[in-house]
Amino acid sequence: MLKKILIISPVDPYPVKSGIEEGIWEKCVAIALFAKVYIIFPQEKATRIPHYHNNIIRIPYNTKLSSFLFKKTKPESFFRAIYQTQFMNLKKIKYLIETIQPDIIDVQFPYIFPFLYFFIKNTPIVLTAHNIEYHLYKNKKMSFLLDWWELLSFRLAKKVFFLSYHDAIRIKKRLNKNNIFWIPMPINNEIGKKLRNARVQIINNHPIIIFLGSLIHRPNFEAVEIIINHIIPRVLKKFPNASFKIIGNYEKIPKHSFKKKKLEFLGFVNDLTEIFLTASVAIAPISSGSGVKTKVLNYLNAGIPTVVSRHGAEGIKLENEIHTFITDNWEQFSDYIIQLIKNQELAKKIVFNATKLIESYYTIQSISNKMKRLYEEK
Repeated sequence: MLKKILIISPVDPYPVKSGIEEGIWEKCVAIALFAKVYIIFPQEKATRIPHYHNNIIRIPYNTKLSSFLFKKTKPESFFRAIYQTQFMNLKKIKYLIETIQPDIIDVQFPYIFPFLYFFIKNTPIVLTAHNIEYHLYKNKKMSFLLDWWELLSFRLAKKVFFLSYHDAIRIKKRLNKNNIFWIPMPINNEIGKKLRNARVQIINNHPIIIFLGSLIHRPNFEAVEIIINHIIPRVLKKFPNASFKIIGNYEKIPKHSFKKKKLEFLGFVNDLTEIFLTASVAIAPISSGSGVKTKVLNYLNAGIPTVVSRHGAEGIKLENEIHTFITDNWEQFSDYIIQLIKNQELAKKIVFNATKLIESYYTIQSISNKMKRLYEEK
């Protein structure tokens, strides 16, 4: 019987401030239904004081750098991350492992995995892949090196858990191994039910379109450029009183000439309730990257009719015109937004189907049961 699961994370997942952190934290919540969860993570000026959340214990260790995952626009960040946050702290990590004595170690992301594999001998080590990392880089040499590193990690791991349905299929075919599994990102459906029941009907004359995502992450920055250059102009022609809200951290924003009433950058918002309750349509015109887009699952869970690109839909079992609208043609993308604003019956049908999808695959309890079974299987 499993009693202790150790999660090795490159970031502190709580409080949640990004899709990466949400993916790690919600997984911990699901595991905590059947075992005690320990999360160790790098933190600048760490206090070494454990933080308790019911059956989850967060334990920081001191490092020089803790925010590298949010600087992926720079190719060298991958190697700096390995060196400064994890490779230079292997002794600290080993000490914490020996102190906690977990039944299983679950490593988030492949950055440190090969080191740990040869470092830890007596405890099963699994790997959780949130993305296929090399897809995030445009530099060909960097992509090649990352691809090699990831494949090495996938081969060494006892089991590999992909949050993305499509990534799991892709890597399983490529490696021809049976140790690769799809474990969807858990979504709090109870919160979703409350949001769906409380959703406000927006008057068509003043629709609100939202995009959620940190602009420090390159695919999100590119998505906002697409929104500015291709989507807003076409939607405003049909609905002059429409407004677009961009929610997420940013260091800079793309150039634009729209007034604040038409395009507003809200920055990081701790509580998304009001935004989700009043959104007419949620969008994800992502053109690069891989893995599950947490924002899309949150849109669906909140009962917001959604339009996404193929990259935005990747990793989720979405069907076009059933659960959402999917297209990489930005003119058609804009027309789908207009259609959902104009046709409330269509919007309700899309939301109903999306809700069924969430309830079938993404609830915390169902994923907890699946993880428990896979952890216990030898």
